[in-house]
Amino acid sequence: MSDMIEAPVARVRVVDLETLFPEPEPNGIVEIGYTDVVATRTDLFGEPTQWEVRPGQGFLVNPMQPIPAETMAVHHIMDCDVINSPVWREVHPLVFNVDVIAYAAHGAEFERKWLSEEITGNAPWIDTYRCALNLYPESPTFKNNGLRYYLNPEGIVRELCMPPHRAQPDSYVTAHTVRDMLNAGHSIEQLVKFTNNPAPIPTCKIGDTYYNGGKGTPWKDVEWSMLTRILKKDFGEDVVFTVRREMERREIDQRLENERVDLNRQFRANNLPETPPAQELPPVSAYENQELFPL
Repeated sequence: MSDMIEAPVARVRVVDLETLFPEPEPNGIVEIGYTDVVATRTDLFGEPTQWEVRPGQGFLVNPMQPIPAETMAVHHIMDCDVINSPVWREVHPLVFNVDVIAYAAHGAEFERKWLSEEITGNAPWIDTYRCALNLYPESPTFKNNGLRYYLNPEGIVRELCMPPHRAQPDSYVTAHTVRDMLNAGHSIEQLVKFTNNPAPIPTCKIGDTYYNGGKGTPWKDVEWSMLTRILKKDFGEDVVFTVRREMERREIDQRLENERVDLNRQFRANNLPETPPAQELPPVSAYENQELFPL
């Protein structure tokens, strides 16, 4: 009895697709894989908690047409691999005929283009890419396996992550990111909100001056004139959101600095010590070993 797997309290099904084309076309799916992230307990408020990764499954799909060479070069699925596989209408009920509180994928915008609500129902989606932009802005990469190496999730089995760019292994990697986000205290609702709202882009990679060999430039170092030019172009809602947030931050900083200057004018008039600019304040670490109340 001790070896029995407990029935999940709640389930997030993580899915991944391999396709023939970048945009949806009839019979364009060649593989689908899934891995489940399940809650095994509820907290005092009845919310699911103690999330675990459970084994998943992958299915090759016969697209009833030749696989283009350029997509074979990505996932290495060949015509001979799928000739005897079931077609899509036979496969998708095996994946989506399940009770879930959410579906998840890395770069879920892609999966959502291919999977209609007729197939998935009205369950919300979690996009680990957009969530990671909000939760791990310091990450050097936001690719699926890049996050895996950056976060180094506990218990992940290297062999089950292979080969990359195949549906079930990729869903397995993403599932560990979902698990760790949920176990860190981020609710399903919060992750869905991150997914459906603009996300902050960590660095500016627009223009030769700021591309910086692909690493980009911190937004705080981008000239104001460049920020205003970006807003006049169509770089997408995430870039617009990030630029506006940076401009608002600078305006707030400038307003605070103006207030500091005005206060210092009053302090000088009353022979009181002035406050230094914010950037001249010592870092917090400077106080860590300092006795606040020396004897």
